[in-house]
Amino acid sequence: MHIKVTDFGTAKILGKNVDGETDDRANSFVGTAEYVSPELLKEKAACRPPFKGGNEYMTFQKIVHLDYNFPEGFPPVAKDLVKKLLVLNPAERLGAGGKAGVQQLKSHPFFDGVQWDTLWQQTAPRLLPYLPPKPHEEELRADTSIYEKKISSVSVDNGNSPVTSGLEARDPFRLESWASTDGSEKIDPVRAGKLEEQKRTSAQWLPFLLRSELILRTGPINKRKGFFSKRRLLILTDFPRLIYVDQEKMTQKGEIYWSSRMVVELKNKKHFFVHTPRKTYYFEDPNGTASDWVNKINAVLIENYGGML
Repeated sequence: MHIKVTDFGTAKILGKNVDGETDDRANSFVGTAEYVSPELLKEKAACRPPFKGGNEYMTFQKIVHLDYNFPEGFPPVAKDLVKKLLVLNPAERLGAGGKAGVQQLKSHPFFDGVQWDTLWQQTAPRLLPYLPPKPHEEELRADTSIYEKKISSVSVDNGNSPVTSGLEARDPFRLESWASTDGSEKIDPVRAGKLEEQKRTSAQWLPFLLRSELILRTGPINKRKGFFSKRRLLILTDFPRLIYVDQEKMTQKGEIYWSSRMVVELKNKKHFFVHTPRKTYYFEDPNGTASDWVNKINAVLIENYGGML
């Protein structure tokens, strides 16, 4: 069986020339600058492509000058393979040179254990949430039993959350029965007092909150992606919402999707994972209070969804 695979984002329909014949090759560039050379392995291992500039021109300059480096902790065997693939002269790359070259590529230690002859018959291994180790750290892998136990213990809800769409309209703390004659809405007096206190103590975060939303916990975290991380401020509210903010630019960078299928997994005193039906988020608490985050988020999950955690 022979299969040809193409990325239709980089495919091009070849038109006919004036003489009616079709060219065998397209000469215009189609595609993304970061994927001109064989670097997918490096991106999958490091969560960042090797050639990345401020714009497309600068990216190409890095490519033609073979300007790249490896983050600390990059697996040595994978590094050796990447270095032998990222070679300017295609004829010198590992795997070039016909069948003999392909065999050399397959024989690289990175592929130890791969049964090439029956590869097409094998079931692909299950991909598990994973955080590669930084220097002097251990790798962190998700405990799938926690997530599977949670999934089996909740009713089927398609992962939908009752509080993720139409946030203002679904505000659980508005008391519509208290609507005044002018049509405005009031909230519980005790809650109103807490909101006033929040205005005095956490005014800088109010632009990211709803009118009647209270902060339950906030603190600096490193949002990890592979070997790299970005400093963010994590905010947990009683709506409930879990958002992360760029403190320097004072912009919200994202919000974690809540549902009864959310699972929070403590890895150690600094690291915790937040699993959702859509993706897994990897957080590192520089203050070493990851357990406090996990306990607080779990308490909110129980309050809103009940069931077993």
